[in-house]
Amino acid sequence: MPGRASPRRGCRAATARVSRAPLGVAPVLAMVLAAAGSAHAQAGRDYVSVIGSRATHPYVSHLVEHFGQSTRFKYPRVETTETRAVLKLLCGGLGAGFPDVAMATRPIDDAERARCRDNMVGDVLSLPVGFDTVVLATARREEGPPLALTARHLFLALAARVPDPATADESRPALVANPYRRWSAIDPALPDLPIRVVLPPVATTATDILAESILARGCRDVMGLQTPAAPCGALRDDAAVERLSAPSEDLVATLKARAGDGAIALLRPSDVAAAAALVGLPIDGVPPTRARIADYPAARPLYLIVKPDHVDLIPGLRAFIAMVMDPALSGPAGSLTHVGLVPLPEEIRADHAARAGALIAVPDTMGGHAGDDGDGLSPHTRLRTIETALWRAVRHSDDPDTIRTYLSVFPDGVFARRAQQRIAVLTRRGADREPGPEDGPDAAR
Repeated sequence: MPGRASPRRGCRAATARVSRAPLGVAPVLAMVLAAAGSAHAQAGRDYVSVIGSRATHPYVSHLVEHFGQSTRFKYPRVETTETRAVLKLLCGGLGAGFPDVAMATRPIDDAERARCRDNMVGDVLSLPVGFDTVVLATARREEGPPLALTARHLFLALAARVPDPATADESRPALVANPYRRWSAIDPALPDLPIRVVLPPVATTATDILAESILARGCRDVMGLQTPAAPCGALRDDAAVERLSAPSEDLVATLKARAGDGAIALLRPSDVAAAAALVGLPIDGVPPTRARIADYPAARPLYLIVKPDHVDLIPGLRAFIAMVMDPALSGPAGSLTHVGLVPLPEEIRADHAARAGALIAVPDTMGGHAGDDGDGLSPHTRLRTIETALWRAVRHSDDPDTIRTYLSVFPDGVFARRAQQRIAVLTRRGADREPGPEDGPDAAR
């Protein structure tokens, strides 16, 4: 870009500034060479590192297995944790000690992006892949209207504690154990049928979506809360809610057998589509169709979040990104649909696939790719990694001149403001400790 120094020129400028460092050439050169050695060592990992939230585990497992079987690269290493920890680890830094890509059910937020920038990771690329979705379904009925439910209805039907109907109109109604037994008691417009909801076992993605999306949304409506409180996601444990005792039980068959009492269940979209006797129910007026799935309350987006500077660093990362965005995996007939993914509309999927393609099509500026005879690091990535390593080597020092070592080599670096603040603190601290004339010759001892 015009007016922007090239990474190679930046390397030469940083090298020239070493000779002017306040500690002298030898100590600073030792620090920089140690940082450069760290950067070189980071090119040693020869497999993709993926981190994902628990909700994404079925998708990540499928991708890793497919990648390992269908490419010449090693199977990726996978780590699973909760979403906030996923993005914290992704943004922890550059190099082989940190993940290359993450899968999460929400985009990265502003605070997490700031952490990425602070740790030299830069701007990560968030690629929507599809939707992790469950469908509220019931057996088709010949008599009576189908249930037209809202998130409010579902919260009042399923929550363990709800506002006391006797005080529901008050600004702060008392909470009581759920008294509702029939849908018509919640809303006279609903059918006069018993509340019967069949759920999979605890700790499944379906129950996560129920608590985090549907019940939280209904709780905000009923309770007037900006942020749902902990009781919002607690489910009643009486006869209204029936949990299957094991994941292997056939929820579809159970729902068909309960058709007479109007039972509903949370199912994967593919299960509903494959069972002619079942029908997906709208929530808040939004049907669970592919055209409306982005607005369906029981759908949450699935993102692949990529660290661009690792594309030239890690063997196989280009191929992994390309595989995820390939319609054979994430398209309308892709294999991820068998795991439960609802694909993006094709024009949107193709647009994000093009964004991914632009990233992975950029050639390595070192003249090769990771895994070749060279170390695979572009000058830009190398310089940023050295800068990070140098800052980590000096940031906890109590000597201002040691902190100035970083500024002398990277005066406009990402950590320059922190370095200046640290120097100011240390300088004030030193001034406070200096003895005055009245303290005598032994005061400084």
